[in-house]
Amino acid sequence: MDELVCIENCVVSRIIFASERKDFVVVRAEAGTEAFTAILDRPCMEGERLRLFGRWVIHKKYGRQFKADLAERPKDLSLDEIEIFLQNIKHIGPVRARRIVKMFGTDTVNVIENNPDKLRLAGIPEQAIEAVKQEVTNNKIFRDVKMRLLPLGLSLTTIKKAFDTYGVKCMEVITTNPYRLADDIRGIGFLKADEIAEAVGIPFDSDFRIQAGIKYVLSQEEQNGHVYYPYGSLLKETMEVLSKDGRQLELEKIIQNIPNTNGVIIEDDRVYSKRLYEQEKYIACKLIELANKQLRPVKDVDKILQKLQKENGIIYAEKQVQAVRKSLSNNVSVITGGPGTGKTTVIKAIISVLKENEMTFALAAPTGKAAKRMSEATGEEAMTVHRLLEATFDKETKTSYFARNEENPIDADAVIIDESSMLDNSLTYHLLKAIKNRVIFVGDVDQLPSVGAGNILKDMILSGMIPVTKLEVVFRQKDTSSIITNAHLINSGRMPVFNSDDFKFTEAETADEIINEYLNLLKSGLSIFDVQILSPMYNGPLGVKELNRRVQELVNPPKPGKKELALGSTVFRVGDKVMQTANNYELDIFNGDTGIIRDITEEDETISVIVQFDDRLVKISGEDIQDLILAYAITVHKSQGSEYHTVLMALSTGHYIMLKRNLIYTGVTRAKKNVHIFGSKKAIGIAVRTVDASKRYTWLKERLQERVFAEMMYQRSVGGQT
Repeated sequence: MDELVCIENCVVSRIIFASERKDFVVVRAEAGTEAFTAILDRPCMEGERLRLFGRWVIHKKYGRQFKADLAERPKDLSLDEIEIFLQNIKHIGPVRARRIVKMFGTDTVNVIENNPDKLRLAGIPEQAIEAVKQEVTNNKIFRDVKMRLLPLGLSLTTIKKAFDTYGVKCMEVITTNPYRLADDIRGIGFLKADEIAEAVGIPFDSDFRIQAGIKYVLSQEEQNGHVYYPYGSLLKETMEVLSKDGRQLELEKIIQNIPNTNGVIIEDDRVYSKRLYEQEKYIACKLIELANKQLRPVKDVDKILQKLQKENGIIYAEKQVQAVRKSLSNNVSVITGGPGTGKTTVIKAIISVLKENEMTFALAAPTGKAAKRMSEATGEEAMTVHRLLEATFDKETKTSYFARNEENPIDADAVIIDESSMLDNSLTYHLLKAIKNRVIFVGDVDQLPSVGAGNILKDMILSGMIPVTKLEVVFRQKDTSSIITNAHLINSGRMPVFNSDDFKFTEAETADEIINEYLNLLKSGLSIFDVQILSPMYNGPLGVKELNRRVQELVNPPKPGKKELALGSTVFRVGDKVMQTANNYELDIFNGDTGIIRDITEEDETISVIVQFDDRLVKISGEDIQDLILAYAITVHKSQGSEYHTVLMALSTGHYIMLKRNLIYTGVTRAKKNVHIFGSKKAIGIAVRTVDASKRYTWLKERLQERVFAEMMYQRSVGGQT
């Protein structure tokens, strides 16, 4: 069914559908005695004769169709066919088409393709002639591009993107430096670009290839959380990536290319992408700038705290009072502590003091769920950092940006950010650009670091340059049973204590036990959003993929009439719990947002998944669907910032590489009422004893220290000291 075939003398008998841009057309066509439905990538008119190259496909709803990768006019067009062809061109209607054919007859196509200026003889205006020239040029180039790229394994959609991106220079780009595709077009990475490069004859040791390999390694390491990568490690990994079929590059060639690679910065033995380098430098400078800035003082802090204690019948611990004082007497500060240590109590006290001083404030967190929790805990409006920064998508330019920035800062006397351990380099950069007054970072530094590059909260604390209050006394131990107690045991390197109530353990080597418990909890009245399965890894019998497959099979099986969509090895069905895994500013949905599929639709050959996120329905179409994952089971990393009634956590020795203390600690602290761990106690022991020694390559701590030292020396020189 997928063999490439050619259909000669195919006549369009009826146009069934044409997209607004006319770059997607469904027609009824005839070739000899056979009539069929064809899908074309170009405009056409009824009666037009075409030669089609493509494949026969089976549409689940409309049956057998011909999907044309290329539709072109044959050379032997009749005069009537030439008229029909002309009417496809902008500014050429039936009257002008007849006039052109009457003057040039069978030579019309030759005139259009080789000497369109002669159309002036037929009284055709300049605007129409320019449209003809553009049409001819684009058709020739696009046809050439398609015929050369389709055999390389590129989809027609990708080829169209390349043509839309580079226009008439498309083939020039691809034949001289196809690695630009990886930079400019979503869906093409370095490895695919490398295949294309080999096919078009780009040398193995080409500077373009080496520089693309360097950028690829840096991008991979950014995904691993690194802001920069050590020079020696970069050399080694780039050598491995670029080695092919037993061939190896000379190390000297890579060394020569690193400083010449566009968008790469070398600082001492650290190699950065320019974007991450500039962001890290800005973060350090802005934090010190804010710290040194004179702001309106907050008055009567102790007096207001005493009043709050009387009114609410509480007594603030010494560290809590210290946290409030530090936060309001400094422009930048950090409050850190584990579960139950009173972080929310401190935030509420800070808010009360600000209100008494008639000062404004803004509350935010990195994820929607964390912001919702913050709002519920404080009784005040809280939002995601993206919404605080007014993330905006420009439909005309197809670009996203933050409306809040240095020219249009957040209008608040203080900004309080909860779950700050989740802040990565990029989001912190944009946040600080929009802050003009106090900023208070609140979070648990012992949790997993951000998914994105950076280790912001930890670096600020370790620098010693930012005022920090560490809350250590547990206040909520009795109220929340043993979850908090065990979280602190784990964090101190000790085994948790299992009981039969709210902190359980079950020996398990397969998914059966965890699936059975999940089903029992749903039968007891809990929803799929109340219960969350967590696993350290995607693969394996207790990995996210297998757990999702098994749960979906039982909770949301296929049924006649139930819509579903297969995407790779994943099947999405109406009723499935899903998670968004990337920020989509156009749709106003962000990494970590969780919802339920309400419908799967198909319009104009475009498939869409309708997902309900909280009280909002979002239509996710085309390539954007690949940012969705099933979310009955998710990784512990993906659970950051969320909170669930019950957590079912898989921990087996098969997860050995991921068994770290901060991982199990983060997973356990996602639960409000119950934790049930499945796997082996040996795996739990390994995780509890193993401090994550893997280093995130960041230089923020050192930049803060260097910046403070520079400021101090400047002040001394101004004061006449040496």
